[in-house]
Amino acid sequence: MYQRKSCRYGAAMVALSLCLRLGIFLGLDAKAAAMLSQAARQEEFAAWMLYLETGKRAAPEEETQPVYVLELTRAPEEEAEEEKSEEEEEEVPQEEEAEVPDLHASLPATLVGAEAIAVTGGCTYTYDKAALLAQPSTLDFSSDEPTILILHTHASESYTPEPGEVYETAGSFRTLDTDYSVIQVGKALAETLRSYGLQVVHDAAINDYPSYNDSYANSLSRIEAWKKQYPSLQMVIDLHRDAAEDEQGNAVALTAEVDGADCAQLMLVVGTDQGGLYHPNWQENPANALKLQS
Repeated sequence: MYQRKSCRYGAAMVALSLCLRLGIFLGLDAKAAAMLSQAARQEEFAAWMLYLETGKRAAPEEETQPVYVLELTRAPEEEAEEEKSEEEEEEVPQEEEAEVPDLHASLPATLVGAEAIAVTGGCTYTYDKAALLAQPSTLDFSSDEPTILILHTHASESYTPEPGEVYETAGSFRTLDTDYSVIQVGKALAETLRSYGLQVVHDAAINDYPSYNDSYANSLSRIEAWKKQYPSLQMVIDLHRDAAEDEQGNAVALTAEVDGADCAQLMLVVGTDQGGLYHPNWQENPANALKLQS
């Protein structure tokens, strides 16, 4: 490449020299000499003038061939072995990190399949339980900010007192004493989730007092306020105390026996947009509810 440039430069210089000599010989003025100088920079003109001067034609330039650079890449195994050896050589002491509980440590070895999960309710939509259970969750609990909000639309809901327990009631199985209401269940749930390293906010506001009819409006207002304060929130749990009656109007204890003990059953309640409310991503809720149930 450098040789070709040298030949072109030499040819141009010879042509320029011939032009100047020709201009002087012919007595041309400076303007005409400048025009000849400009022409001498053209390859064809330079080659022709070089032929007149030396009787030889300049060899045509070869077309520039593309240059390919071969990049050698090592196999991933080699890179891993080299990185490992470098780490062993450096032996930089690492700071001890606090142990984070494994979120999956207490899960059963085999989860319950979709066919074993009962779904009831007034919704007439058709959906695939197995597909909803299998689809990946979009929830992300990795933030250092709160990701779970627990609150109570009916915070005054209470329970049948155990022998020796007495609390001041505020209606049928309701109390403003937060030590005996469903708020205590929310507190226990929040502490349990925090023990797994999750960031939780527990709102103990009594949304159903003094107006029970305004309870859902009050609850929604608090949810929106928390979401504004913590955009990191991924899940909102509205924790209630359930109650059911038989056909004769008698209270029914919804319990399940676990390890020989009667435990309260859990029901996960999720909504759709069938009632007309805007809820385009409602299937995310049953999908996550199915995972929790499983």
